[in-house]
Amino acid sequence: MLRRVRKYIEAEGLLRKGDRVLVCISGGADSVALLDVLLRAGYDCIAAHCNFHLRGGESMRDEQFVRNLCEQLHVRLLVRDFDTLAYAKENKVGIEVAARNLRYEWFDRVAQAEHCQAVAVAHHQNDQAETLLLNLLRGTGIRGLCGMRPIAANPLHPEGVKIIRPLLCTTRDYIEYYLRSKRHLAWVVDSTNADTAIARNAIRAQLAQCSKAEIENIAQTAERMQGYTDWLERNDTRKAGIAKLYEQMRQYGFPEIEKMYDALQRGEGGKIFYAPEYVATIKHRQFVITKRPEPLRFGIVGYPLEHSFSARYFADKFRRGHIRGEYRLYPIEPNSFTEETICPLLDTLDGMNVTFPYKEEIIPYLDRLDDTAQSIGAVNVICKRVGYNTDCIGFVEALRPLLLPADRQALVLGTGGAAKAVLYGLKQLGITPTLVSRTPKAGQLTYTQLDKETMLQHTLVINCTPLGMLPDVNTCPAIPYDLLTSAHLLFDCVYNPAETLFLRKGREHGTRTSNGLQMLYGQAEAAWHIWNNL
Repeated sequence: MLRRVRKYIEAEGLLRKGDRVLVCISGGADSVALLDVLLRAGYDCIAAHCNFHLRGGESMRDEQFVRNLCEQLHVRLLVRDFDTLAYAKENKVGIEVAARNLRYEWFDRVAQAEHCQAVAVAHHQNDQAETLLLNLLRGTGIRGLCGMRPIAANPLHPEGVKIIRPLLCTTRDYIEYYLRSKRHLAWVVDSTNADTAIARNAIRAQLAQCSKAEIENIAQTAERMQGYTDWLERNDTRKAGIAKLYEQMRQYGFPEIEKMYDALQRGEGGKIFYAPEYVATIKHRQFVITKRPEPLRFGIVGYPLEHSFSARYFADKFRRGHIRGEYRLYPIEPNSFTEETICPLLDTLDGMNVTFPYKEEIIPYLDRLDDTAQSIGAVNVICKRVGYNTDCIGFVEALRPLLLPADRQALVLGTGGAAKAVLYGLKQLGITPTLVSRTPKAGQLTYTQLDKETMLQHTLVINCTPLGMLPDVNTCPAIPYDLLTSAHLLFDCVYNPAETLFLRKGREHGTRTSNGLQMLYGQAEAAWHIWNNL
């Protein structure tokens, strides 16, 4: 809450750093939170408590509570006793009016004597909602719809010390949560608040059935009406500027009008804001509105794809970048990988990823390969029918921070497309690879040939097979795990699950381990760069 209130104070210009504030405190949750937050925000606070002597022993209880609290918080406290009933009788006003007049008269006198820059009261969004509804029930004009302003003149002394309401940015529920769970501070309860014969209390009881969001919406309505009033009256305020901008942008559906206004005032040229169908860019201290392009379409081809994090990864990228796009999984069973199934995707998708087992099989359907993909002989990224390989980039970025000086030879398990990218990356790192396969070719080893000497020479063991990948989590490459030592690093290109059986067996023998998640991120970012720069 501290951060929220600080931001609100700055946005509304309520206080400046180092200002002295007279904080009105009754002992209720709202005023206790107000005093605590302003103290933590670094303001010079003096507390002021009014004892109206209207609730017998409860009034004395509240005063003693406030005295104890201020002593605990090391805050100077001023207390004033009032004969409220006598004042009401003498001035022929109601009790509520009498109490209001007495406290605001005293607040201004004390604030001036103590050289305070503001008098802080604890009204919050629930109070704002109550005020707005109460005004509606009584019948009101546009000013009544404005509710309470965050900064206002003292109602009895318009030229006196200003009244500020720093808690209008939060709700009663959050205030109580803050006191109970964050600050562990107690408060007292005014029993008269339960008397629904009082109009405000009756409305409060009804609002208690509303959600936090509904309360915030009512309070926001009052804030917007303040802006429209300022605009109509030609007052050059932030709220007026926001109201004017809202009317200008309403047809486009921009959701962040306040942020847009503030960015415009700061002169943030080039800043972009997004609506579902439009883009607003600040140019020459004004907004230029353009239609957003059609949604981008991306996807991944492979089989199986239950393990893939790609859709989640790119969906998050779209969200953070306000990009209209979709990323879908296209699982194609091996016997169905034909021209009829793959070519429509190549022709319609803006970008494509390729994973096991099609990193090599996809090549005949492409127009050409870039130099890296050509050298590797495998493709994992496609754009405009051109094949690229970013696996090698992701692999190098993921492996490099894990290497020790002794890691100069590697066993590469598997001979498919992933293995080819890994071989290319190892060459870049100056590491000598040896391929291991169930059906080895010349220069390759079988799993049965992995003896003690071979394992000791090769401190890197890299799994490029799909063994252990979801849903086949109980499988792993058949290496001699008992020959592993703490000198070994096991790297698995599989990333789901986070720890495969291959890695778990290695860890049980004290090896360093790493899964393929960082490799995924690296290759995905490289793919995104390709799709957006062609």
